[in-house]
Amino acid sequence: MKLKPSLPQPRVARAAASAFTLVELLVVLAIIVILAGMLLPGLAKGRQKAQGAECMNHQRQLQLGWMMYADDHAGALVPNWGNADAGKDADCPSWAAGWMDYTSSSHNTNVNYLVQPGVGDRPTGALLGPYVRDAKLYRCPADRSWVEINGQRAPRVRSVSMNLYTGANWMGPLAVQGLEAGYFIYRKLEDFRALAPSRAWVLVDEHEDSINGGGFVVDVIRRGETAQVWDVPASYHHLAAGFSFADGHAEIHRWRDARTPRTVRRETVTTRTPAPNSVDVAWLQEATTARELPR
Repeated sequence: MKLKPSLPQPRVARAAASAFTLVELLVVLAIIVILAGMLLPGLAKGRQKAQGAECMNHQRQLQLGWMMYADDHAGALVPNWGNADAGKDADCPSWAAGWMDYTSSSHNTNVNYLVQPGVGDRPTGALLGPYVRDAKLYRCPADRSWVEINGQRAPRVRSVSMNLYTGANWMGPLAVQGLEAGYFIYRKLEDFRALAPSRAWVLVDEHEDSINGGGFVVDVIRRGETAQVWDVPASYHHLAAGFSFADGHAEIHRWRDARTPRTVRRETVTTRTPAPNSVDVAWLQEATTARELPR
């Protein structure tokens, strides 16, 4: 018996047999979405940890420069001028010059105000610069602040500020009140006695809406029920901020009071905020200054 040759299977039929059905495609997509949901938080957390490590490295290098400056100046701390005149002339020397805000001012983008003393319109600013040399160290890697200049966005160059009780030669009203109340303005390395160097913070990442001059003010007078916040610390690192200390170490300090971290609104903070019984304000106060006995 002669067999009839089988006809070749149509190409369309073969393709249809090997293709995904709609249900199978939806299942695959659902699996991808679930896996992405599981992986993305871990990736974000890993990125935050990496940024925190880089921030601490920046802080340590800045702090080393701060200590080297003191070594070269018979123990005297680098000047810390807290208002917009920082570095303007011989009467306003400062570790950093420039005034951070959200305007198109070149102060927001000019790295010379940080690392090049003796140039431009701020000849006595950037006194820490020769000991650091790298402008990127003045900006936390998690800082996303920017200004618009000639229609283009440009990153601001500084996110760190210095404790205004450390090296202050312009103190501002709050620091003056603290001085009058017996709190100490540290001007030499040997001044840290009641407040140990390992507990005395020097540099901090400041909130984008709060940063302006190079000094950071903590109200050390009003405590407990009357505590308040003037300058606002950042909370870049998962509700935490980078600090450096007078003994040379740096750390990421996590905030415990839900009122401390603030949303960035791109509006400069100009008012004091009550913070009664804030554990974060209490920590800052204890690490800012003490009632030292003058020598």
